[in-house]
Amino acid sequence: MVQKIIIAGAGPAGCYLGSLLASSKADASITILERSRSVLVKDSGMVSEHIFDFFQRASLAGIVGKEISSIALHSTKHTLELERNEPFAFILDRDKFGRKLRKTAEKNGCRLVYENIEDITRTKGSVAVTTNKGQHVCDLIIGADGANSVVRKALVGSQPKLYQGILTNIKSGKRKPGIDIFFNKEITRDFFAWRIFDEYGVLSSDKMAYHRFLEKYRFKPGRVAGSLVPIGLIKSYSDRCLLVGDAAAQVKPVTGGGIVYSLTCAHIAADVLKNAVVAKRYDAHTLSQYENAWRKRIGNEVRLGLLFRKLYDNMSQAGVEHMFRTCGKDLENAMFSAKHFDYDKPSALAKNMFANKPAKLFLNGLLSLVL
Repeated sequence: MVQKIIIAGAGPAGCYLGSLLASSKADASITILERSRSVLVKDSGMVSEHIFDFFQRASLAGIVGKEISSIALHSTKHTLELERNEPFAFILDRDKFGRKLRKTAEKNGCRLVYENIEDITRTKGSVAVTTNKGQHVCDLIIGADGANSVVRKALVGSQPKLYQGILTNIKSGKRKPGIDIFFNKEITRDFFAWRIFDEYGVLSSDKMAYHRFLEKYRFKPGRVAGSLVPIGLIKSYSDRCLLVGDAAAQVKPVTGGGIVYSLTCAHIAADVLKNAVVAKRYDAHTLSQYENAWRKRIGNEVRLGLLFRKLYDNMSQAGVEHMFRTCGKDLENAMFSAKHFDYDKPSALAKNMFANKPAKLFLNGLLSLVL
């Protein structure tokens, strides 16, 4: 008997997971429910070289654009230039990337249905999904429906901390190269603001942060886009349910980016679900293998990122300036001299710095928290 699987959300995590399941030998039909026919561009599309672990370079021609080999970090008084001789990140055209993933999912056998989920109920033997156009019944539902996941709220219950990301492209004919990251607690106390080529944005728990950023730097905004960014380690499964991507808060706490993490966890989910479909077992115990596996893969990096986020949240602007002043050169040197820099594992850079000068970093870190 063919098993019915519904994926809520046609973003990177949902489409990639759907493609993997539909193209496998698993005896399952895959339906992806998506509320919007257009691809919602909600982030900068900045990814590490690990994007090529999932897609051949040739297949992303015209989608992968600018290469990133340097980033400037700014406090209110200091600037750090983090540079590499080779690119460590890339900018995706999010609209083209999203449309490619949807097209590939359909080509591999997924049924893409544009409906808005209104209610989800679970019985012992199935899950019923009510939409604005009717009802779908499935054996398993996968929540890939973003930070404010309906599936998570209905069937799992875990809740990450949500931050507001807002971005815009400037109205200017002059194109400024490079990336700037601004650590100014007068704009946002708990995250940062940025400029990535022609794009300006801010990530914060405070909805007024964007307006302060706009007032501070006086750029002329174009079309404004916004989205929620989930931060935290949360439960990602229950009976007949898995969460993947933003719905599971599979996001880097340091940067707020999650495309590569989402694809990584979608691949893990596919491996677990292929076996679950064969066994026709979708109980929480069976599906817990998924969470165990993805936490083993990225859990330590997320935990270290959460620790950094907590330390930064408790730091004053004076503490930020102290860290820039006393440890900035060490960071610049570590970035430039490292044999390899993995944009998805910034903790490796911090570990190298700490290993070289543990006393200096420890004492200055403590001092920055009390200033």
